[in-house]
Amino acid sequence: VEIELTYPAGVGTTDTPDVPALTPDPAVYLAGPVLENQPLQRPLDWEGLRTPDFRPGHREVKVEYVANDGSGIGAGTPITDSIVSRSPTTFLFPRRVYGSPLYAVGVTDSVAAQPHNVDNGATDYGSSSRLVTVTTGGGPSDSPLSGAGQTLCAVTYFAQDPLPNYGAAGGGYQVGLYYRTVAAATAGVQPGAMSVIPDPVSFRMLAVLGETWTAVVGKGSQDVPFPYANPMDYLPVNDDGTATFPGEWFFQGDAAVSVSDFAADTGLLRLHTFVQADVSEPLVLGNKSKDVEYRAFYAAAATPGGYRPSVAAQPLSGVTRHKAFTAALATPTDETSLYRRGEVVLLVFGEFLELSDQNAVVFPTTGTRSNVAVYDQPFRHPLRNLGCLTQPDSPARRSAPAERPPAPSTSPPGRTPTRGRTGFGRTSRTRAARTWRPPSASSMRAATTCRTRSRGHSRRSGARRPAAVRTAS
Repeated sequence: VEIELTYPAGVGTTDTPDVPALTPDPAVYLAGPVLENQPLQRPLDWEGLRTPDFRPGHREVKVEYVANDGSGIGAGTPITDSIVSRSPTTFLFPRRVYGSPLYAVGVTDSVAAQPHNVDNGATDYGSSSRLVTVTTGGGPSDSPLSGAGQTLCAVTYFAQDPLPNYGAAGGGYQVGLYYRTVAAATAGVQPGAMSVIPDPVSFRMLAVLGETWTAVVGKGSQDVPFPYANPMDYLPVNDDGTATFPGEWFFQGDAAVSVSDFAADTGLLRLHTFVQADVSEPLVLGNKSKDVEYRAFYAAAATPGGYRPSVAAQPLSGVTRHKAFTAALATPTDETSLYRRGEVVLLVFGEFLELSDQNAVVFPTTGTRSNVAVYDQPFRHPLRNLGCLTQPDSPARRSAPAERPPAPSTSPPGRTPTRGRTGFGRTSRTRAARTWRPPSASSMRAATTCRTRSRGHSRRSGARRPAAVRTAS
């Protein structure tokens, strides 16, 4: 008889462990990144604490200890039992077997009174299979058991058991685990106070992703999404203040996800966006908040003209609990406590959907479950460093003055042209470089109009570039 004990979703670790695990000094932390809070409450069969094992992609950790026969804490006395072998060479022990040079497993054929050596390579130490194999192909101690089928044997071993609920009520045995975790990446939550997040704040949209992502596998799922193990850990959830979102473990879908013409066991799909957000007007974000995972977001988004971002993609084949989200690059229009005007940040538009097949992000006036999260970027360069990007189809770009064609070069072949000879850096060209406008998704190809000279000079802005990153038309 085999009994499996499980626990409900949401009672694992509070955050998602990030592997590899911490490796503290073994001279100080004997069992790895774990501390015993109540050593005096150890079980009586205590022999030693095992290093915790974190499960990648899940909020689960395996905490076990080495158990003796119960004769006392640290007694070093193995468990003694009689087991009938499964075959002349293999056993299934009643408990998981701990294997170590200091805690050897003993097997004695009770019929022939012959000890046998254990094949360490073929024995599943610490595994739920509980398989133990004896060696063959040698002398009496390295040969099969005496029985042609099953054989009664006397065994000694130390068990590898999970930590029990042991000790005095309210003060029993406890341990503290230490691990790296995926941090809340939304801008402004690191200081610990929501007051540092500006509200409202205005952004000028630079470019919008042409795809919408849908994710169904969360921390409550048995599966792991592909190709990212924790895609939803970074995305906040807006439940409209109804407290219906208890945590990421609330998403418990399996990896099977499908639309009308495609299906995959990935738990994550990137779909073409049929209705895309407009980028022609500045977007004002407001009504800041944070979810139970301490991820900050804005629940309101609209332009001064009243437009609210709306994004829609192909629906799923059936209803499920999931997140839909898309992204955009933007720049603040004003100086704030977190952002400088001209810096580039990432905006992620998300929607919390329950029992729905829709993959859409909308911002209704009431009952919204949409949000916009702001993320810092490692390339928060001012816009003047992005002068080769253009947006000829935007109203602002169409009203910009025409650029003067570059002056012909008078430099001999192979020599670096100077500013005085070629006109690089003239007032008219410098002014043209500063009339940069954000690119739209349909005109990103215009970036290829930036040409460079043989020595790395930009013909559009006059900036010097390394030869390794030169572009060609």
